[in-house]
Amino acid sequence: MFKVNCRRDEMIVVADLEGVFDHNAEEEVCKLSTGCAPTGDDSVIWNFKGVTDLTSSGIAILINACKDLEKNYQKEKDDSPVEVRSERCGGEARKAFSRTKLSNLSPRVVDALTVHKLVDAFDIHPDELAAVKQIRMDLEQRGDGDAFTRLFERIDVQLKARFKEFKEGGRMPDNPGRYDADAKTLSRCGIFLHTEHIYFAGSVLDVELLLFDDEDGGGGSYYHADADAISVNFVGKVVWVANEESQTDIYPGMALSIVSMEEDVKNMLEGYLASRGV
Repeated sequence: MFKVNCRRDEMIVVADLEGVFDHNAEEEVCKLSTGCAPTGDDSVIWNFKGVTDLTSSGIAILINACKDLEKNYQKEKDDSPVEVRSERCGGEARKAFSRTKLSNLSPRVVDALTVHKLVDAFDIHPDELAAVKQIRMDLEQRGDGDAFTRLFERIDVQLKARFKEFKEGGRMPDNPGRYDADAKTLSRCGIFLHTEHIYFAGSVLDVELLLFDDEDGGGGSYYHADADAISVNFVGKVVWVANEESQTDIYPGMALSIVSMEEDVKNMLEGYLASRGV
């Protein structure tokens, strides 16, 4: 049975979802408008932490609900499409639903959106904290197209990574066809991979990151110093690709935003970043 529970924090409405998001979800999704009654000034976070599956019918319901939310906002604006910047990794992306954020997506949910080519339609964040921070940044920067602030502090690293095209049910390291890369920068919700194997912006990748620092060999301030390497997996989306002419220092490579990460992996990554002062 699908359930929706709404929470409000000032101008942010959080919809906690639970169960299978399918054709039976429509009545529960209506609670979003009747329970918390988002206005044209509100932003909405769809928290998918409790969602076990997302079907085609569920996607249609989600899209219709997001369209209604966008209409409330557009009533106070002109009829032009809303463009928002992808602050996570320094790139730009055009979103169909700028006032709604998705958070805590499982690989199964990401796969459903990928199959329907809808990953780029939504602003996806690894957790609620990242989504809330993005909304607050949007509120501060609204009306200033040139405003730019990073969502979370990033650090320079020298880590090894492997990646391949994301397909649910074919997670690494069991399947072949993965590519090696050097991770150059890392944050709580994004990473830059230096590699000659480039995917187009919007591509969804399965990434394996080795938390092993080439400079100190795992000693000193390295998180979990007793281990030679800690392998963590997450799903990332390519948000921009390095330009050969203007970004010669990082070319070739691509920046990814993290769209799905298990809780234990998130804790490992946060522990690593904390050990580096982030």
